[in-house]
Amino acid sequence: MDPFLLGISSGAMLGVAMAIAVVESNIAILAFFGAILASLAVLAMNRVLGNSVLSLVLSGVVLSAFLSALAGAIKFFVIPQKAQAIVVWLLGSLSLSSYKDCLIAFIGLSLGFIPLFLLRWRINLLSLSDAQSLSLGINPVLLRSLCLVCVSVASALAVSVSGTIGWIGLVIPHVARLFFGANLQKLLLSSLLMGAFFLLLADVVAKTITPYDLPVGIATSVLGAPFFLWLLFRTRGV
Repeated sequence: MDPFLLGISSGAMLGVAMAIAVVESNIAILAFFGAILASLAVLAMNRVLGNSVLSLVLSGVVLSAFLSALAGAIKFFVIPQKAQAIVVWLLGSLSLSSYKDCLIAFIGLSLGFIPLFLLRWRINLLSLSDAQSLSLGINPVLLRSLCLVCVSVASALAVSVSGTIGWIGLVIPHVARLFFGANLQKLLLSSLLMGAFFLLLADVVAKTITPYDLPVGIATSVLGAPFFLWLLFRTRGV
């Protein structure tokens, strides 16, 4: 599930905006804490609403809108240079990323990916109902919470490097499922590689179609939204 949809990316982005506005450093640390706090808030709301997948998504959407609004509001209370930097992070860009930033993102990806890969067969069972998962010895609520924490760690460090780049986490897993099926053992790695390829493709498009350095987050939205709409129509046989 897309971390932006669950409010995790928005929490990390709020941390980045606060770091730029106040301390001008420790961006990765504040992004990490923002993502973790957002994930804890989503889990708390989901628990109050009944620990269902639907309530998890709805809680994430509400929290994402709220945190995105806070991050956007911060830029009106800082000097223009900082406001411009916050806007770049909000839209998502690879222009300011260095090799050190790539190493940070790789560490975050590893910390989030490895536990998910080790638990892949258990996560496969989440496609069943909660009652069926419990009968097979899986605690679906605990497992979903663990997955959310892993995604939070990876998303926090990714956002601290590139800002919020949407639609990749929402579109690419569905594309990978079309080619490789629903088995998570194949789906995790294929989504990882296809997501990286799509990001590079979007960055090339963003830098070549206009004479300006267009943020890659805009390109992923322009490419991803129509494609996701096509997937919805295809699923419903339209």
